[in-house]
Amino acid sequence: MRGKRLVVGILSGIFVIAGSVSTSAKSNTYTMPKVSLSKTVVANIALKPQSSSQLTDYVYDTVDPSSPNYHQYLTPGEFASQFGRPTTDINDFKSYLGKYHLKASVYPGNLAIKVVGTRKNLIRAFNAKQVKVSKKDYRTKVKLPAKLSAQTVSVIGVYATKPKSKKTSLAVTPSLPQNPTPPNTDLSKTSFAKKYGALKFADHYQVSDLYKQGLTGQGQRIGIIAMDDFNAKDVLKYWQQTGVNADPSRINKIYSIDGAKTGHLILSMGLNPAQIESTLDVNQSGAVAPDAKIDAYIGLSLKNVTSTTSSYYTAFMQAVSDDRDKQISTSFSPNTELASQWEQGASASLGEYNDAFNLLLEQAAVQGISVFRASGDYGPRELALRSCPRSMIFDILLCKKRV
Repeated sequence: MRGKRLVVGILSGIFVIAGSVSTSAKSNTYTMPKVSLSKTVVANIALKPQSSSQLTDYVYDTVDPSSPNYHQYLTPGEFASQFGRPTTDINDFKSYLGKYHLKASVYPGNLAIKVVGTRKNLIRAFNAKQVKVSKKDYRTKVKLPAKLSAQTVSVIGVYATKPKSKKTSLAVTPSLPQNPTPPNTDLSKTSFAKKYGALKFADHYQVSDLYKQGLTGQGQRIGIIAMDDFNAKDVLKYWQQTGVNADPSRINKIYSIDGAKTGHLILSMGLNPAQIESTLDVNQSGAVAPDAKIDAYIGLSLKNVTSTTSSYYTAFMQAVSDDRDKQISTSFSPNTELASQWEQGASASLGEYNDAFNLLLEQAAVQGISVFRASGDYGPRELALRSCPRSMIFDILLCKKRV
C-alpha cells in the first residue's frame, strides 16, 4: 500500500547494553568492566527528505515492473541530489554546530548528520532540558533554531543529564537442554554441515536450489549490524568445520562508535551473550553464502559515548550510506523496553525514532539494499542478557543475482 510506513515493528528483539559484559566460568553473572568514560559523545540528527511522498513513490517504483524506475537503484550521491537535504542546508547545520565546537559529519545521502563533541557542548547546542512526561518517565527536550528545526525529523542520542555510571551485573540462567549431546565433529565436513550447519538450513529453506544454479554469493557483500565484537578466528573455525570458504579476507569489521581497541578489550574478558549472537550472525550468513564477503558494522559503545538506541541507528545509518552491501542483516534491536516505556531520558520519542529509521530504510530500498531482521525470540520482552538458543531467519536470498 503506497504511503504506508515501511517500518512496522523494528524494535522487537534482543537488547544489548551499551557497554558489553564479561562472564565468569563459575557462574552466570555478567559484570560491566571498569573503563574511563569518553570525553566526547555522539548524537545523530535525522533530516527530512526534500519530498517524503516522492521518496516513498520511488521506493515502490523500484519494485514495480511497469514503472520506468523499476530496478533503477541510486547511488548515495544520486539519492542526495533527488531526496536528501541540499548542500546549503547541510552547511547551515555544520555552521551552527561549529559555534559550539561540535564536529558535524553528513552521511552520504544527506538524510542524517553525525554529531561529535563534549557532552556539555552538545547540551548547549541543542538547548537540552530534562522534562517529565509522567510520574516515572522523563525525556530530554531539545531545541534548535527554527530554520534547522523545520528540516529535522528527530535528534537521537542527546541527554540533558549525564548518565549515571555504575557497576552493573545480571545473573542469567541459560535455557539450555539438560545433558546436551555435543555435535559429532568426527563427521566429514559435508556431513557435519548437513547435520548441524549451513547445508541443513539450505535444504530446509530451499536455498540448495540456488546452489544448483551456481549462486553462492560470489561478488556479493553482506552487511551485518552487530552490537558487540567477535573473534574472527571463531568464525573461520566454524567455516572450516562446515567445509565453506574460510579465507580471512572475507571478514571486514567497521566500528561505528567505539573503535577496535574497545572491541579487543571486551573480547579479552571472556565470552558474553552479545558476542555469541554477533558470532552466530557472521557464522551463518557467511556459511549460507560461502563466496560472499562480510562487512560487520559493530555499534559497540562501552564508555558512555552514546546510548544503545543511538549506537544502533549509527551502525545502520553508516552501513546504508556506505553502500558497500546490497543486503544488510541483523538479529539485534536497540531496546528491550516495552513501547509504552521506551528509553528514559532519550531526546527522540519512540515515534520520532521510528520516523528516522523509516527514512533510513527507504534510503536503503532506493539504493537497492535488502534489509533482513531475525525472528523467533520474545520481542521487546526479551531479557537484557539471554543466552538461550534462538530461531533465526537468515539471508536466504542474498546469493541471488540482482537484475
